Formats: sequence, C-alpha cells, structure tokens
Amino acid sequence: MGKVSKEDYNRGLDEAKMVLSGKTNELVLQLKKDMAMASKEQDYERALELKKRIDSVDFLSERQNVQRKKTHDEAIINYLIRKDTVYLILFGVHAGVLDEKQEYSFSYTPDFLEEFLLQYYSENPVPRELILPQEVGSALVDFLSEKRGGPVTITVPQRGEKRQLLSLVLKNVDLAF
Repeated sequence: MGKVSKEDYNRGLDEAKMVLSGKTNELVLQLKKDMAMASKEQDYERALELKKRIDSVDFLSERQNVQRKKTHDEAIINYLIRKDTVYLILFGVHAGVLDEKQEYSFSYTPDFLEEFLLQYYSENPVPRELILPQEVGSALVDFLSEKRGGPVTITVPQRGEKRQLLSLVLKNVDLAF
C-alpha cells in the first residue's frame, strides 16, 4: 500500500528473521542502542516506539520459548504460480527455531506440490510435521512416514498460529520472486 518505506519494511523483515532464528537477545540489544540514541537526540516518539518493539520482542521470545519448544521439527511450505512457473519457499523449523529458508522455481504441472515433496524429501530428512496450503495424497504421506521412520503429520491450517506462519512464507515468496 506504500505506507511503509522499503527500508523500514526490510528492517522489519530482518528483525522478524532474528526473532524466528532465536536471536532475540541480539535484537533487543540493538533496539536498546537505537532507543538510547533516539532519547539522546530528544526524539522521544521514536524512543517510545522502540521501547514498544523491545517489549514485543521480549514477549515473543518468552512465548516462543514456552510454546514453540518442541521435540520435533516442522517445515512450512507455500508457493505462488505465475505464468506457468511455480515459485516456492520452504522454511525449516527445528526445535521451534527457524534455521533454514530455501527458494525454488520450476515449471507448473498439475501435481507440482506432491512432485516437489517427493523429490525434496527423497534427498533430505523428513520433519514430523509439514504445514502446507493444500492437502496431499495418502500415498505421499505413507512415503514420507516410511522415509522418516515414524508418523508424519500434514497440516493445512485455516486459522491460528500455523496459518500465520503459512501467510508469512507466502509474503516471503512474493518478496523473493
């Protein structure tokens, strides 16, 4: 909508990546330095804004430590299709912390998602849960479970935290491509 400059938007993305990567302490230190500088320059509105962001990061960090600490891993995958090309991003979350982001583009076929998952997980470890924008066939789920050596859950969230994660990946697809 053009209400936020590209620089501010990219800074927000960088901060979100730091939170998702578990680097909240590093982010809070940087925000505190920025807040001190704004106060020194008597830019109290900016200092207050930074204080609110620090509080938000602290809250998210506590919530992430409590709610996202998992004994299993997950992958969040989303895509866009433009002019017969699929643009797809895979976020890998391990023990509740984002630790990988992979971008792909390839030609569209009607079964592209299942084909991608089959090829990708033939060569890579299978997480316990896949968060996807659409259902996949039971034969693929059986293959993934066998490859993993245990059950694999396919989640197609309609609302809540996992839906927000799926939306975040979609925004990244749009920005990346």
